[in-house]
Order: sequence, then C-alpha cells, then structure tokens
Amino acid sequence: HADTITVCQSGCDHTSINAAIAAADDGDVIQLSAEIYTEGTTIDTLGKAIEIRGVLDADDRPTSILEGATFNGTVLEIRANADRVRLNGLLIRNGNSGYQGGGILCVDAAIEMDRCVIEDCTAPYGGGIHLTHTTDGPFAEPSDLRNSTFQRNWSQHWCETFGRPVPNGSQRTPAPNLIEDCSFLQSGSYHGAF
Repeated sequence: HADTITVCQSGCDHTSINAAIAAADDGDVIQLSAEIYTEGTTIDTLGKAIEIRGVLDADDRPTSILEGATFNGTVLEIRANADRVRLNGLLIRNGNSGYQGGGILCVDAAIEMDRCVIEDCTAPYGGGIHLTHTTDGPFAEPSDLRNSTFQRNWSQHWCETFGRPVPNGSQRTPAPNLIEDCSFLQSGSYHGAF
C-alpha cells in the first residue's frame, strides 16, 4: 500500500522534500504543490523507489519548481535503486554541479520521467541530466523519459548524457534508454549534445 506524503510551505506533512523522502517507503508518492522548492542542498532519493509528483498548469507545464540556484551541486540525485524512481510534472532548474549532472544525476538506477522540464543547468558531464552506471554497482534497468523538455543546459562534455556502460565482466548488454517525445532546446557542449 503506497502512501502519499505532501510537501509545501504550510499545511502539508513536510516543508522539505528531503524530509519527506526520509519518511517515505518504497512505492510512496511525494506530492508537491505549485511552488518553488529551495532545499539549499541536493535532493537525495536515498535509494528508495518513490515517485516525486508535481503540479501541472492548464497547459500541461510543471509549476512545482526544484530550484538549485541557492547552492553549488546537483539538484536531484538518484542512486542504486532496486526499482525505478518516477518523476512527474517537475521543473528542475539552475543546478550547477562540479562534475556530473547539474539537474539530475542518476547512478546505478533507472528513472521514469514524464512532463518534466530541466533548464539552465551546468556540469562538466551532463549539464541537464547524467545517467550512468558504475562498474561495481547493481545493473539498473533502462530509463524511460517521455514528454519532457531539456533547455538552456550547458556542459563541457555532452550536454545531456544517457550512457549505460556495461559493468566489467558482465555478459549482458544493457537495453537502450527510451527517450520519446522530448525536446532539446538551446543547450550546448564542446563535445556534442548526447
């Protein structure tokens, strides 16, 4: 049985997304409001298979904003999940990582993203989003990104990275990530887009 945990400035279960994740169990939904969330640190899913769900306006645009401008680092980090993390109706902006994934860093995990916007993020690898696999981590399923927009993101090496290296010694070939009905706008890199 999945619980819904609400997060907003006043009158919800929590005022912090990280606090809501800490209280969540696998399968729970973190329900955000139509407001700006300034955590002041990276939002970490703590290895839990949860859904972070925002609010969409009448034109199907996200109004739940995860703001990264108040700190230097990845806005949302997802690592080593047994099952997928679901992201729905989120605007993730102004992330500034010193290494990978200014907006989203996903390591040894899979995500399902629908109707999200990742904008104005920077990192040396994967300005907006960086999906990767370590050689010694668990073998994650492919990610599924749909109906989302990546715009004005910048990276030195590949603006949005969707790589899935095969772990050393693995006899398996990873299935490709699914990217469907997504837009990539006004983003740049010295070494290419993907």
